[in-house]
Amino acid sequence: MISIYKIQDEEGKIYIGKSQSPVKRFAHHKCVGLAKMSNIITPRSALDSCRSSLLDWNTAKLSIIETCDKEDSIDREAYHINNTDCVNLYNKTSLDQTEIDILEQVALVDPENITEIHRLKKILYNKRSYELRKKKPNDYYNNCKDYVNRRRKFRYYCMQDRLSTLEQKYPEIYTEFIHLQNFYKP
Repeated sequence: MISIYKIQDEEGKIYIGKSQSPVKRFAHHKCVGLAKMSNIITPRSALDSCRSSLLDWNTAKLSIIETCDKEDSIDREAYHINNTDCVNLYNKTSLDQTEIDILEQVALVDPENITEIHRLKKILYNKRSYELRKKKPNDYYNNCKDYVNRRRKFRYYCMQDRLSTLEQKYPEIYTEFIHLQNFYKP
């Protein structure tokens, strides 16, 4: 038996899904949602395309709408999604055209053809993963610009074997990074 479940937060946002074990699925949704709320970036949580991450997971509650056979579950889930004001549908304004095309291809694939569905979702995952990896070094630098620049200055003086000059000119940098002295020696 498959359970069609509803997750609702205090703001009234609703997510509808289906699972054989809705409590475990709820725990997964909550884990991913809290990771996104806390800005914890991991490959899976950051790129998880599930719209349930839009809910406030501190107030979210799970309820079972109905149970049905596996054969009927896709239709029943679709019925509840179409007849409920929920966050399940993709917000196409936040996706670029390639992502929209891939998601439309996924929707057209026969649900029994798991291999093709996974192939298309992997393309989408790899595209988003690439964009995240490309952006991450710049984010690190922008968030830690002063630290990075101080460490670069220490490395520069250390590589030229001029630590005494560094100590006189920039004593705060010298004391902050002196423990890295052996790491940067030529």
